[in-house]
Amino acid sequence: MPRTTSTTWNVVPMIPLRESLRLRAYFNEVVVLFDACRDVLNYATDGVWLDKPNAAPGSNKVRVFSSFASKTGKKAMEIDFGGGKWAGVLTQAFLAGAKGYAADEHGVVYATNLRAYLFAAVKDKLGSDFEPEIDDGVDPGTPWELFRAPQRLPRIVIRPVRFNTGKAVFRKRSAATPLEIDLAAGVQGIEVPYGYYVLTLPDGTEKDVTAAWEEKVVEV
Repeated sequence: MPRTTSTTWNVVPMIPLRESLRLRAYFNEVVVLFDACRDVLNYATDGVWLDKPNAAPGSNKVRVFSSFASKTGKKAMEIDFGGGKWAGVLTQAFLAGAKGYAADEHGVVYATNLRAYLFAAVKDKLGSDFEPEIDDGVDPGTPWELFRAPQRLPRIVIRPVRFNTGKAVFRKRSAATPLEIDLAAGVQGIEVPYGYYVLTLPDGTEKDVTAAWEEKVVEV
């Protein structure tokens, strides 16, 4: 929500806007997604914001899930998602997570899971230098159900290019159970829960793979 002209650079301070919603306590839950660039260092500071309501009864119990596309001093990015559809990465990741890619096996998208999913999805599209700023609104270990959607699993497509023989091993970084892949079988697709994986190639080299989006092609 910029308020800019050719000679001025004025913005809506987002955190005070979020707090004005929380303090009024019109809702039990507030989910706010700020897919905005923050390349000016003072962009996200609490500037002049006259709308400061008194705290309504129960406002301290309002849960707020707040997500910025980037940290202060970093730009948010739009990319082509195919077919000329340019969109903010955070927004597309949020929508994908809410539709089920961040859901557990019971079809529940918890705030903590959505937070972890957004980190994985944004970094997968933009690289490790890009990191969203997210407050999931809960104390550690406290479940907060945001959405319900059937769980969807990202599809990892292994496409042999350099290696067309031998075995590769695919495993999650936090788990020891590996999946052996016969590269001689050609292009193969596997569906896995979102997260960070390692693909060990026949020559022993390791390739980092992030599973987050609907499909990710990995050439080996």
